[in-house]
Amino acid sequence: MGRKQSLNKAFQRGHLLTVRNKFYRDWIKRFIVDETKADIGTKGDITTNAVLKDGKSIKAVIYSRSNGIAAGIEEASLLLKDSNIKARQLKKDGARIKKGSGLLLIEGHGKDILKMERPILDILSRMSGIAALTDSLIKKIKNKVPIASTRKIEWRYL
Repeated sequence: MGRKQSLNKAFQRGHLLTVRNKFYRDWIKRFIVDETKADIGTKGDITTNAVLKDGKSIKAVIYSRSNGIAAGIEEASLLLKDSNIKARQLKKDGARIKKGSGLLLIEGHGKDILKMERPILDILSRMSGIAALTDSLIKKIKNKVPIASTRKIEWRYL
C-alpha cells in the first residue's frame, strides 16, 4: 500500500461519521440533546413560555447565510425528529449552496422548535463552515496532500 493509500486509510472516517452509525448517532443525541435539556432546565425557556402558547404548530425554513457547502443536515434532521419536529431536507450534506438556499423545512410545536433552534443552527453553521473551508483548502492544494482533522475536543465528531 502506498503512502497516500495508507494516509487515507488512517484518516478517512467519513463512513463512520453518519447517523446510520449507532455510536455516532448516540453521541450526537447525548452531547447535543442532553446539553440542551440541561441548559433549559425543568421549567423550560422563560422567554419561549412567555411568548408562545402550548400546542401552537408552526412551519419554518432554515436558510443558508452564505455560499458554501451544506453539512450537518443529517445530524440536524435526527435531532429534530427526536424532538418531535418534522424535518424535510431541502439540501443534502455535501451540496454546494448559495446564500439564501433553503436547507431544512421544519414543522412542529413552536416551543419545541425554539428549544432546538440554537443547537440546530450551531451544528449547521459549524459543519457547513468546516466543509466550506476544507473545500477551499482542497482547491488551493489541488489534492496534492491529504487534509486531516486533529481536533481533540467534544465537537471533534462534527
